[in-house]
Amino acid sequence: MNQLVFIENNEALTDSLIVAEVFGKRHADVIKSIDTLSCSKEFTERNFSLSEYKDTTGRSLKKYLMKRDGLTFLIMGYTGSKAAEFKEKYIAEFNRMELELQKLSQPSYMIEDPVIRAKRWIIEQEEKQALAKQNEQLQIEQKQNEPLVNFAKVSLGSNELKLVREVAKVAQKEGLVIGEQRLWKKLREWGYIFKNSTEPTQKAMGSGYFQVIQRNINTPLDTRVRTTTKVTPKGQIRILHKLHKEIKEQGAIAR
Repeated sequence: MNQLVFIENNEALTDSLIVAEVFGKRHADVIKSIDTLSCSKEFTERNFSLSEYKDTTGRSLKKYLMKRDGLTFLIMGYTGSKAAEFKEKYIAEFNRMELELQKLSQPSYMIEDPVIRAKRWIIEQEEKQALAKQNEQLQIEQKQNEPLVNFAKVSLGSNELKLVREVAKVAQKEGLVIGEQRLWKKLREWGYIFKNSTEPTQKAMGSGYFQVIQRNINTPLDTRVRTTTKVTPKGQIRILHKLHKEIKEQGAIAR
């Protein structure tokens, strides 16, 4: 018989395969029972998660992972002396695993059990390595983004509005190869500018990225209103940030 309860992603879990084996049921029937449980969607999402396993022929088949409450809800209708016996064993095993999880949250030097202490020490070393790697990556990103940060400081201290072509020129100075027409295209792709237009969307206006300047043009026949879209300092920073981010993502895909 498989271990009744196991630890995965720092949680005590069991699965539908183990339940079927323990209670002598067909796995297909256990799956059907889970799929038709009379519980709320929130309870199901919180206590059951869909997974898969490979059978003896190598096929990938459906199974469910479940927490203690999910298991309890599923097996509460199982009857008989044998069912009662295994219910008790499941409860005891969940208690044991959850206690072990609590111990694994303590520093390794505070744990008396040598096996659990060794497990916790390994986790601590992995956490340290992950943190060191994260800090190293953060330093690299900070160095890469230094020109953008400096530009942001200058822009936020200014009320200067820029035309899109002027923002494109600033982007070029930041090492971003983009012209005015390509930048307009990007703004439309991002949902900042309406398609086939130079008018900002309501979302972009509400975010404070653009201002629309209106001025009257007098002609011999009438007076016409001309509008010009300008980018705010906040919008300039946002645009450069998104351009930098896209370049990084494209570089990651290329690698």
